Amino acid sequence: AQLLSSLGLSVVRFDFAGRGASEGDSRDITPLGERKDLLGVIDFVAARSSGPIGLLGSSLGGAISLMAAAVDDRVSAVAAWAAVGDFVRLPMWSHPAFVEQWRRQGMAEVEGHQLDVAFLEQAEQLDLAKLVESISVPVALAHGSQDEVVPFDSVAILAKHLAEGVFIPVEGADHRLSDLT
Repeated sequence: AQLLSSLGLSVVRFDFAGRGASEGDSRDITPLGERKDLLGVIDFVAARSSGPIGLLGSSLGGAISLMAAAVDDRVSAVAAWAAVGDFVRLPMWSHPAFVEQWRRQGMAEVEGHQLDVAFLEQAEQLDLAKLVESISVPVALAHGSQDEVVPFDSVAILAKHLAEGVFIPVEGADHRLSDLT
């Protein structure tokens, strides 16, 4: 954020509700709720700056950035790494017993966060590939070939649906692009 600010760009860094330093409960996280939060941040920035608005997100935040760019023409570019390319291709969906238990109990622990069944239901209905087809701004997607959380091929497929995008495979990198061995 400091580097971008030093280049004259307005920068806002935030955590979604229930994550990082933000208030809220992770049980309330849903893809559409996260998009609503990000659109609120875009409103905040647009009210204070007349410059272009770019989004940068990772993992779920990368997918949410793409979802926001698909519906808000104030977004001028998106960069994402390890973005979710297809919710139902995430490893948890490959365990039908886990998904069924999530439905029955109404709650599940996913990567250390309790998530309501509303997350599951929304994620199953979202077609990210179709959504990104409507994005008309530049998009860069970087993804590690050894990502253990988001399948590499799901993002490569997603990238093919972008009107103006580039897919940057990072050979040997993990989910956080931190292990390049």
